[in-house]
Amino acid sequence: MPEVNVLSGEEARKKILEGGLNFADATIKGNLWFTNATIKGDIDFTDVTIKGDLDLAGATIEGNLALAGATIKGILDFSTLKGPAKIYVSPDLAQIVHLAAPNVPLAVTKKS
Repeated sequence: MPEVNVLSGEEARKKILEGGLNFADATIKGNLWFTNATIKGDIDFTDVTIKGDLDLAGATIEGNLALAGATIKGILDFSTLKGPAKIYVSPDLAQIVHLAAPNVPLAVTKKS
């Protein structure tokens, strides 16, 4: 089993990069708030566990958002100012993500 990074919501928020965000396989102990942030690349939440909310309200996301295999225990707010271009999601999250971001194309992926 690979080592899993454990981050608080505040630690995760500090990891915004010009090229995007990669939180794949991480466990986030709190909320992730990217309110009004600009993310100039993809966001990878593949197989992430977020024990709180995921808030992208007012954010600009210039890339894609990967949520395949993600577990989000809180509220999803995808009321972004712009983007993402596409959301990659596993079947169990597809309906919830579509309701949270009805105007963003979804790509439903299967876990291998």
